[in-house]
Amino acid sequence: MSQFYVGVTAGSLPPSAVETFTADDATVATAAANNINNLSATTTANNINGIRTTNSGSTINVQLTNTITGTLSTTDATTTTMITFPFSTNTGPGTYLFDFHSAAYNLTDALSAGYETQFCVRWDGVNGNLVNPQDFVTIEEGAMSACDLAFTVSGANLLVRVTGLAGKNINWLSSGKYIYVS
Repeated sequence: MSQFYVGVTAGSLPPSAVETFTADDATVATAAANNINNLSATTTANNINGIRTTNSGSTINVQLTNTITGTLSTTDATTTTMITFPFSTNTGPGTYLFDFHSAAYNLTDALSAGYETQFCVRWDGVNGNLVNPQDFVTIEEGAMSACDLAFTVSGANLLVRVTGLAGKNINWLSSGKYIYVS
């Protein structure tokens, strides 16, 4: 058996692996066992770019910002809050513009509903004030037309509220994005 060896006498050695990663918030992820984990997530944090990075130990978190999500299951016709979003996440008075996509699936009767909503809220630093009108698209089949999805403001919070159907198991999902200016 023969062996082949080339010594490095000219040029540079191959580059070494990345050992650290500095995120948008100036935190530094440092490789552990020559590995940096890269994870994705969503956050309600306001960032005009819609994306940010943060680090913790050897983990990089790539986050979609300005995102609000919630899920809920209903079995009756009681109005229930699915999402509570605090306006106080942004300091000082300003304007929020929200864009939500929501869906509902009636497991009992195999029926569907979908909703697309845009609306504006003026935040005075203490209370939110819904600016009318809302732009609301509703797509419901059969008995799902008796369901309800509503966006209301209560003090310093946006509430996403749903009303199901008596005796029907309905799964709800709502996902929204927002922009904020002050």
